Amino acid sequence: MTPGGGDRNVMFRSDTASLHRSSHAEVDDMADAATDCFPVTDLFTQFKGRDDVLLIPHIGGRYADIVGFHDPGLEPVVEIYSDWGRFEWLLQDALRAGYKVGVVSNSDGHKGRPGASHPGASTFGAYGGLTCVLAESLTREAVFEAIRARRCYGVSAAQRIHVEVSVNGLPMGAEGRATGPVRVVGRAAGTGPLERIDVLRGLEILQTVSPYTAASYAGSSRYRIAWAGSRVRGRDRLTRWDGSLELSAGRILDAEPFAMENPEKGITRRTEQRLEWISNTTGDDDGVDVTLEAPAGAVLRFRTPVIDLDVPLADLADGATRVVPAGGVDLRAFMRRLPTRDFTRELSFDVTDPTPLAGACSAYWLRVTQEDGAQAWTSPVYLTAG
Repeated sequence: MTPGGGDRNVMFRSDTASLHRSSHAEVDDMADAATDCFPVTDLFTQFKGRDDVLLIPHIGGRYADIVGFHDPGLEPVVEIYSDWGRFEWLLQDALRAGYKVGVVSNSDGHKGRPGASHPGASTFGAYGGLTCVLAESLTREAVFEAIRARRCYGVSAAQRIHVEVSVNGLPMGAEGRATGPVRVVGRAAGTGPLERIDVLRGLEILQTVSPYTAASYAGSSRYRIAWAGSRVRGRDRLTRWDGSLELSAGRILDAEPFAMENPEKGITRRTEQRLEWISNTTGDDDGVDVTLEAPAGAVLRFRTPVIDLDVPLADLADGATRVVPAGGVDLRAFMRRLPTRDFTRELSFDVTDPTPLAGACSAYWLRVTQEDGAQAWTSPVYLTAG
């Protein structure tokens, strides 16, 4: 349970391992009750000093509390995405606390199909993720050591997005010192057109790299109306967005779901002025992409149980994403005009941080976002300036 530290995935490098339960509440055989480890600090003690086991703070029905419970020697990475949804806030917790961790994505779809973990009913509303590992060889030992070294990154929806990055010449997950400006260089190759790459220092976006210019949106009549986030961090995080979009003037020519991976979700009704849908999020994105024939003065009337908005179409003309926070855990609505040209599956970047924080250890990492909503998050490179 979260008050005792929350869920952890326990990985062993060898075939020899011992089971330490957090509870015997649902186990009749009490013969091994003396080996239980609760709270999770007891598990830390059990494995202390070992280099053949690692723990991954996990977000499931019971989310991991890494602010109150963290062992840097045993927990080199945290989970950022799974069938349960998107949990970028766990990495943010770690960075605020000054931890040095990498990121992974998992499935946890309870289906035994890693890499093909389709969303299901109830709280499994997302398509399970994958972790990309930069290892010396395709062996258990090499993969294990690469994860321990944070040479890994996570992707959503099992999309094999390729990401390369170096920070002042250091690879993903490394640590070092910076005596001057910090240079972040690399590229991303998507499984579909790329919307943007956010280059971050800690919780701050240093620069967003995008293939689009003002000309990319000329003549576009397509718009994305989307929403994301969760109510809370725990099991009841699922947020219902069943709602509607009404166009004050003009016509809705076409509409299709955006990032709605669960077959139970989608558009339920459409007229020339109005859309209705069924949707829920557990940290992930949902939305609709619409094609409009409408005057510049038209207004989009967005209605959901979470938030109601009236957005003038003219406010979206430049292609910039308009974000409206809605409370909860990163609950938000966001809207943008969609481009008509300059689509690309590959983006390179060369970003310089001219003024790294003196005396501080900063985490430099990437968030890659595709036009279809799929994302990748890299393990940070940690540099101490000065």
